[in-house]
This record gives sequence, C-alpha cells and structure tokens, in this order.
Amino acid sequence: MRNVVVNSKINYTVTLLTMKNSSLVNYTAINASYVNGSEINVTLCNATFVNASFVSYTRVNHTVCHSKLVNVSLVNYASFNGSYLNVTFHNITSYNETAINETRVNTTLLLVNATRFYRINVTLVNETEMNGLYLNSTFINVTHANLTMNNVTLISSTFLNHTLWNVSLVNMTYINSTSYNWTSINVTSFNETNVNLTVYNYTAINVTEFNLTAVNVSLLNSSHVNYTRLNCSIADSLFHNVSYVNYSSINCTYINSTWVDGSSFNTSNINQTRINVTVLYFNATLYKEHNVSAVNESFLHSLFVQSNFTNVTQFNLTMKNVSFIN
Repeated sequence: MRNVVVNSKINYTVTLLTMKNSSLVNYTAINASYVNGSEINVTLCNATFVNASFVSYTRVNHTVCHSKLVNVSLVNYASFNGSYLNVTFHNITSYNETAINETRVNTTLLLVNATRFYRINVTLVNETEMNGLYLNSTFINVTHANLTMNNVTLISSTFLNHTLWNVSLVNMTYINSTSYNWTSINVTSFNETNVNLTVYNYTAINVTEFNLTAVNVSLLNSSHVNYTRLNCSIADSLFHNVSYVNYSSINCTYINSTWVDGSSFNTSNINQTRINVTVLYFNATLYKEHNVSAVNESFLHSLFVQSNFTNVTQFNLTMKNVSFIN
C-alpha cells in the first residue's frame, strides 16, 4: 500500500479522482470539492475535512479512523465495505447517499440532514447522534449497540430488520414511516412522537418509555416483555395480535383505538383514561387496573383470568361474550 502524508489542502477542487491502495495520514482539507471521484482500498487516519463537498463519489473497502468531518455535503455518494473508528461528523448534509456493509465504532454525529439516505447491512457500536433529520430514507439490516440518539426525526422512511441494543433515545420523531422486524432490547425512550406509523413484527424486551405521543399508529404481530410505559397519549391507533408480558402502563390516555387478538400476562394499568376504545378477542391473565376511567368502551369475546380491578369507572360500556375467572 502506498503511503501519502499531506499536511493540508485549502481551496481546491478535484475532478475525476481515482485513488487505489493508498493510506492518507494527517490529512487536512479546507474548502475542498471532490467531483466524479472514486476510492478503492484507501485508509484515512487523523484527517480533518472542513467545508468539503463530495458529488458523484464512490468509496469501496475504505477505513477512516480518528478523523473529523465538519460542514460536509454529500450528493450521489456511495460507500461499500466501510469501517469507521473514532470519527466525528458535524453538520452533514446528504442527498441520495448509500452505505452498504458498513461498521462504525465510537462515532459521533451532530446535526445531520439527509434525504434519500440508504443504510444496508450496517453495524454501529458506541455511537452518539444528535439533531438529525432523515427524509425518504431506508434502513435494512441495521444493528445499533450502545447508541444514544437525541432530537432525531425520520419522515417517510422504511426500516427492515432493525435492532437496538442498550440504547437511549431522547426526543425521537417518526412520521409517515413503516417498520418490519424491529427489535428493541434494553432501550430507554424519552419524549417520543409517532405519527402515521405502521409497525410489523415488533419485539421489545426490557424497554422503558417516558412521554410517548402516538397518533394513527398500527402495531401488528408484536410482543412486549418487561415493558414500562409512563405518561403516554395514544389516539386513532390499531393493535393487532400484540402480546404483553410483565407490562406496566402508568398515566396514559387512549382515544379512538382498537385491540384485536391480543394477550397479556401480568399487566398493570394505573391512572388510565380510555375514550372510544374497542377490545376484541383479548385474553388476559393476572391483569390489574387501578384508577381507570373509560367512556364508550367495548369488550367483545375476551377472557380475564385472576384479574383485579380497583377504582374503575366505565360509562356507556358494551360487553359481549366476556368471561372473568378467579
């Protein structure tokens, strides 16, 4: 591999760049523009890019370590088999960016604005992301471990086979998006907003959720295990074939929502308000409710075993084929 050491490049444009089998160390680029370029088998360490742009640029088998990118724009940018270690991205704007087979360890993203962003077969470990916006983006086979995200919004985006391990989420927003096979393990979420969200096959284990707002959400074929939800507002939503095990809901309001073919074991609802809620074919064991107010509620074809209800008030209640045992 050829080693290249460059102290700095300032105010320059590179067109039709092709770089292969190279290593760049202590590289600084300021006010740089790269157009119609490609890199193959390139290692970049201790590098700094400030006010840089990459247009129609492709990287294959590249490694970036101990580097910083500030005020960088990416247009029609593709990255294949990339590895990032101890890298900071600050104020990144991208359009039609693709990242495939990528690994990131100890990376920080601050202020990212991405449209048509594609992330496929990506593993991220010890990553921090703050103030991000993703539009019309796709995430396939993405795994996050030890992730912290704050003030990130995803609009009109798709998630397939998404996994979160040991993750902290603050002020997350999902709008007009769809998720398939999402798994959350050891996750804490604060102030999350979901609007027009459809979720298929969601698995949640050891999840704590504070201050959730959800409108027009469809949750299908999903399970919650050791799940705690505090201070939530859910409206105009559908829950189909959803199971709850060791689930606790405190200070929540549900409006115009429906549960179909659901089940629960050791579920607790405390300080809850339900308006225009319908429950169909629901089987519950060790189900507990305390301080609950319900208006225009319907329970149909359901079973409650070893359940307990205290301080529950229901107005305009409809019940049909409902059984209470022990």
